[in-house]
Amino acid sequence: TNASWVWEHGNGSGGNIATAMTLTQAGNLTIGNNGNINIPTASSGNANLNFDGIDFKITSNSSSANLKLETNSTTRLTINSTGKVGIGTTGPSTPLHVKGNIRAEASSSTAFADFKSSQVYASSTYDIIVGSNNPLFFRTNDTRRMTILGGGDVGIGTTNPSFTNGGGLEIEATTATLRLQKIG
Repeated sequence: TNASWVWEHGNGSGGNIATAMTLTQAGNLTIGNNGNINIPTASSGNANLNFDGIDFKITSNSSSANLKLETNSTTRLTINSTGKVGIGTTGPSTPLHVKGNIRAEASSSTAFADFKSSQVYASSTYDIIVGSNNPLFFRTNDTRRMTILGGGDVGIGTTNPSFTNGGGLEIEATTATLRLQKIG
């Protein structure tokens, strides 16, 4: 049978008029009928879980509360009380603080960019990896300043460095061009 247990509480004096909690045999828990679960604490305020039909919200009225998501008893994601997000760290110091490797991948192709760090003789090195033989561009003021083509040609001040045997460096300026290229 599908039994349910109902607990109702109300003091009838204008404070807590009524709170209803239903736990079904199937394991479904309903608290109240307004989509809100309030979790009071003894000293640092309240936390609320709320679903208004569009958004699911986790809120707190404490100025020092952090939101932490854990798996296997380890914090994986932290949003601190000032809104900074930490992935792999419980103390984010920038708006997005990631401790570990990052991969940005296009959803409809095999293009991706990896940002990785590794320890080499106690000094850090950082790799930017662009897959599928694609170029890498560096911009300032929304203008492409440096290009590294998939074949290894590098251009500074030019968007299309081109060498017959690949792996060259071309530097272009308004008044002069400097080209370095391996011969042979």
